[in-house]
Amino acid sequence: PSSPHTDACSPDTSLPGPMPPCEFETFKLLSDEELLKIIRAMGKKTCSLDPMPSTMVSSILVELLPTISQIVSESRSKGIFPDAYKEAVIRPAYKGKGLSSEDFGSYRPINNLPFVSKIIEKCVSLQLTEYLEKNKLLSGVQSAYRK
Repeated sequence: PSSPHTDACSPDTSLPGPMPPCEFETFKLLSDEELLKIIRAMGKKTCSLDPMPSTMVSSILVELLPTISQIVSESRSKGIFPDAYKEAVIRPAYKGKGLSSEDFGSYRPINNLPFVSKIIEKCVSLQLTEYLEKNKLLSGVQSAYRK
């Protein structure tokens, strides 16, 4: 007899053995309101690869929302990140603190990504994090890079 499907896939710690299988099958569609909330909560830093400044996008966001929503939905439903959004402008940032400005190790790379790229990334990140937390798949000792 098969057991009923449950959303949680956390292991029963009282029993030895592998964790029950769990699957992330698909991303849920976001409503325009959800997408709008995500975009408005994001920083407005513009990348030189953007066709228009992020501040301008914000000022006409309601008009652009159907197009942005389609790009985000298509990317997530097909599992394809558009090539145009895979490019970044990378700048070296000096770490300072008495380090030699002539040593490459004294710098860290700063990636500046296109605005729509960051929107797709944020939408994916939010849903994956929600899934991992709901199913107790995140390590309790991991504290960095969660959100």
